[in-house]
Amino acid sequence: YEIGVRLVGSEMCIRDRINILPLEVDKGIALANILKSENINPETVVAIGDSLNDLSTFNSVAYPIAVSNAHELVKKKSVYISPQKNGLGVCDIIDMILSNNEKY
Repeated sequence: YEIGVRLVGSEMCIRDRINILPLEVDKGIALANILKSENINPETVVAIGDSLNDLSTFNSVAYPIAVSNAHELVKKKSVYISPQKNGLGVCDIIDMILSNNEKY
């Protein structure tokens, strides 16, 4: 395992699972590339996370948000924490965004 981490990198996403990725790849890089290719202003984007592997996306957007059962570091980096966990937290966040956005 230790040799594999040095060669390709890894990140914990859930206690019993490991994502194995090349060192130069993470969710944040992928998100930044999509925003750039689609000409989307990162200041208008929300990233919702619960695990440490979501932190890289938080650096690519203006509004990092966590669900209630998120890792403590994810919560610390968030501008809002839903009172709900998992999928219900995501629904809560979407409802909050839509109800506060006059465009919709």
